[in-house]
Amino acid sequence: MGFLKDLGYVMTYNEYTEFIERYKRKGLMEFIGLWKNYKESNIPLKDLHWGEEIEYHLYTFKEEENEV
Repeated sequence: MGFLKDLGYVMTYNEYTEFIERYKRKGLMEFIGLWKNYKESNIPLKDLHWGEEIEYHLYTFKEEENEV
């Protein structure tokens, strides 16, 4: 693969704030894509190898009953 060159620079928080919503949306879209691809998967534990774990949790909050 070789070495990666870092051509960027460190941003201050004020410089970063204009990108926050874009990064949130990008992360959410990536999660939705992964969810759609793997929601029906059921991989036996013996077939998983180091680094191949898929972990996620989805929670629903029931406001009427005040429980998750």
